[in-house]
Amino acid sequence: MLDNLLFYRLGIMNALGFVGFAYAWNAGFVTMILERDESNVVEIIVGLTLFGIVSTMIRGWKVSQSINRWKAGRSFFDIAKAKKFTAKNEHIHDISGWLLLLGLLGNVLGLLVALSSPENMVTGAGTIFGSTAAGIVGALWTEINFSVLKN
Repeated sequence: MLDNLLFYRLGIMNALGFVGFAYAWNAGFVTMILERDESNVVEIIVGLTLFGIVSTMIRGWKVSQSINRWKAGRSFFDIAKAKKFTAKNEHIHDISGWLLLLGLLGNVLGLLVALSSPENMVTGAGTIFGSTAAGIVGALWTEINFSVLKN
């Protein structure tokens, strides 16, 4: 019987996410978004997304180890410990909400840049769309990780 299946499942999901990111990088989408972001919110979104991924993998490893011990019969934790254990995973769900809010913040900042002068209209539009897209992609990625970890 295989051990650490949850951790492997998370690894496969994140590897697919990084393949999608590499495709977007090769197609020039990532560079385009980063170049047109005047508010630097996209960098914060990327950093928070990476933090969420690393945190998910660490929690996935710990949950996998607990499941392995439980299957082997070496430890059986009661309901209170189980609730505490799953409550420690909730910050990953919170990160996806923060990523959406950061995307909306970049949207507002881009709108302010676009309305500041006619010359900044294109730059502001790049910030609007880039930060919103980065926030949505980061939130989806961490939410999928949280769903895999939760189930």
